[in-house]
Order: sequence, then C-alpha cells, then structure tokens
Amino acid sequence: MGLISGIVTLPLAPVRMVLWLGEVVSEQVDAQTRDPAALRRQVEEIDEKAESGELSGDQARAAQRRVLRRAVGRRGEAE
Repeated sequence: MGLISGIVTLPLAPVRMVLWLGEVVSEQVDAQTRDPAALRRQVEEIDEKAESGELSGDQARAAQRRVLRRAVGRRGEAE
C-alpha cells in the first residue's frame, strides 16, 4: 500500500479492524463447535448429567442430538 492510498484509506481502518475481528471470532467459534475433542467432552458431560439425574433420558437424547447436528453442520436444526 502506497503512502497516498494509506492516507486516503486511513478513515476506513476501524471498519477493516472490526471486519477482521469478526472473521477471527467466527473462525474460533467454528473451530470450537466442530472440534472433535470439544464435541466429545460435551457428549460426556451430557452423559454424566443424565447419570446423576440432572437430565432425564429424553433431555439427554435431545442434547446429544443437538451436539451431533452441530458436528455435521446442520445449523438450522441444531437450535
């Protein structure tokens, strides 16, 4: 980027920073929601809660379905 174009586009720097930050956050969220280790931990937590009685069988199955749908990327059905 040249000196002139740098000066001219300087007012857009905050907008570019917000867009970049949004991309970074989006990538991190996607990585965490699709990380096999994180998904396994979530399923294990659901199993533990079901065993301790915090969740009923139906609630546990529904929670596991949500985790598995998120794993395969079917976002509309995950909510």
